[in-house]
Amino acid sequence: MTHYHSRRSSVYCTGGCVATSQPLATSIGLHVLRGLGGNAADASIAVAAALAVLEPCSTGLGGDMFALWYDASTSGVSAINGSGRSPSGASIRNVELAHPPPHPSSSSSSSSSSSSTPEERRKELHSRFARGVHSITVPGAAMGWQDVYDKFGSGKLTLMELLTPAIELAENGFPVAPLTSLAWREGMDSLTKWHSSDNDDDDDDGRRPTYRAKRRRDGHGTHAGTIISQSKHGEGEGFYRGFPGSSIVESVRRHGGCMTLDDMSNHVSTFPEPICVEYRGMNLWEVPPNGQGVAGLIALRGLNVLERSGRISGTTHSRPSHPSSTHTHTYTSENCNNDCRSVSSSSLSSSSSSIKEGFSSTIHGRPQPSCEMLHAQIEMMRLGFDDARSYVCDLEYANQEECTTGWLLNEERIATRAMGLFDVDKAVMQGRPDSTSCTVSFQVVDANCGFTLQNRGAGFSLDPSHPNALGPNKRPYHTIIPALLTHADTGELFATLTNMGGFMQPQGHVQLVVNMLAYGMDPQTAIDAPRFCIGDGTMNGTVFLEEGFHLDTITKLKSMGHDMKADITGHDRHWFGRAQIITRDRGSGVLCAGSDGRADGCALGY
Repeated sequence: MTHYHSRRSSVYCTGGCVATSQPLATSIGLHVLRGLGGNAADASIAVAAALAVLEPCSTGLGGDMFALWYDASTSGVSAINGSGRSPSGASIRNVELAHPPPHPSSSSSSSSSSSSTPEERRKELHSRFARGVHSITVPGAAMGWQDVYDKFGSGKLTLMELLTPAIELAENGFPVAPLTSLAWREGMDSLTKWHSSDNDDDDDDGRRPTYRAKRRRDGHGTHAGTIISQSKHGEGEGFYRGFPGSSIVESVRRHGGCMTLDDMSNHVSTFPEPICVEYRGMNLWEVPPNGQGVAGLIALRGLNVLERSGRISGTTHSRPSHPSSTHTHTYTSENCNNDCRSVSSSSLSSSSSSIKEGFSSTIHGRPQPSCEMLHAQIEMMRLGFDDARSYVCDLEYANQEECTTGWLLNEERIATRAMGLFDVDKAVMQGRPDSTSCTVSFQVVDANCGFTLQNRGAGFSLDPSHPNALGPNKRPYHTIIPALLTHADTGELFATLTNMGGFMQPQGHVQLVVNMLAYGMDPQTAIDAPRFCIGDGTMNGTVFLEEGFHLDTITKLKSMGHDMKADITGHDRHWFGRAQIITRDRGSGVLCAGSDGRADGCALGY
């Protein structure tokens, strides 16, 4: 039986390092850094494009991207929000018209529909909306890649040079990694329901795909052709105003959607100020809303309050030592729901601190966090989700103070909630009312350009009074969140990390940060440690526990009143996402990386 003790070592190096969920993408990123002399931004564009081909069930040109950039010359962190917006014709009324309630004469639904509450009917409507064409938003990835190239690229390489490896994979074929093959096959029903067999470009013979064969090279209608168009003509004429954009609009409208060419051509990225909180001498940086990173920051700040006040015992609270060296640039990004990061020639590495207190004991030689610490993390994560699901929205449309990051991250407010609501002996947060219970589903619509479209609009609320209510030209509550850790005293980079997987992402950030900073784990051990996940990302959601936790820890958590499902194993571990971490030791400059065994990938360095 596997208990997720680290089965492989972290990768150590001093030049550059890349960690992704696909080995071929990792090798492409490393080639850009070492072979072509590109910087971290260059490598990340090449990796993102490769992942769009290698792992289309997780990411692609039909999706979005967010990015954080660290510049050591200024110790500054910059952000790119590359998420798309709803069509200009989007409205709750259109969704209601597209998904009318069942007719009272329907024998299968008459009794249930007549007795359901308004909230239950809203949930049913949202479920249908999330699986339909009206949840499709304008894809932001293509513009985001261009913005990263223009703002942070080295200038040594053309966009064509960076996208060529992905084009070659799309044209020549590639072996499909095992876990990706499984996810690809399981997602086929979500694809095939939208298009006919005459334009089906997938090897669907009832088996999992194991090799992606060569495809025609006539340009239009292929993934390679779409990437070539962008590499030659840029994101404007090559994507949004070119044949990919017109194909997206035609496909959406054919299925009853309201997206227009103007919606595509008007898309722009934004460059907000990143947000952070301090924990154990490090600042954790996130992109501000409409992303959900603020939920993790609220949870981490609440956990910090509980630790410093002594409400949680058995953990030390020390500050890392001062650095003695620095490096050039680091870039971390997340594109659609997949993790991708790369670093420049001198970038990231590991904490060398020893294992600290706060563990109940070990299993198979690996430290186990105490029940008390797990209880506190779960409760603080519930508080974070309560705030996020109440107030995270497109800030351009926010009209109340509670939606601002200043209010959400106010230390006094969070401390008052954490100290007033947390009970060390029992779970109390899950009994409080949820602000919303809508969840994001990940169905897609074929765009006839070799890639799929996302239904990010499923992140909207259909409650017209909610700050995140569906409306025209709005960005929805978004799950994609990259992260950076910097030393609070000097601003030097400590780590770049992501943990893809829907609502798992802020929960993963919190757990990975605690594993490294509170318990002194190296990146690979921090990644391999078992995780918890509040499945639907709400205050009242069921907690899933991955296989590997002590039985007495599970028993005690249940006795505290946590609504739990324990010992999640096998392919059901998708609940816990897939993480990538690269850290940098500021004393030696050594880089250290870990890559999640829950995915197919690896970390490489030089």
